[in-house]
Amino acid sequence: LLARCELNGVTGVLIVAPEGINGTICGTRKGIDKVVAFIKSLEGVGELSYKESQLRLNERPEGAFFRMRVRIKKEIVTMGVSDIDPTRRVGTYIEPKEWNALIDREDVRLIDTR
Repeated sequence: LLARCELNGVTGVLIVAPEGINGTICGTRKGIDKVVAFIKSLEGVGELSYKESQLRLNERPEGAFFRMRVRIKKEIVTMGVSDIDPTRRVGTYIEPKEWNALIDREDVRLIDTR
């Protein structure tokens, strides 16, 4: 993965763990497309959900990052609990339009961990 990113002029940080891949990368449209296609082709990746934003290269011609790093970790978000599987035990999904009503309920406490 590191070699593929470097080959395509992509910089940033990717964290790889059993539950998935997380990170931020920066590069040309062509470079990003090639790296994303490579990640999608990896065994076990399945569907890949990602967001994009544009960087104005005239404001920062060197890009957002100085180098590329790929880190292999036991967990993307360290929980310190063995046998945790965020794909096996999940909460109840709610639609965005239901969010404010949910957190306004007296029996609900929200913990923002950003």
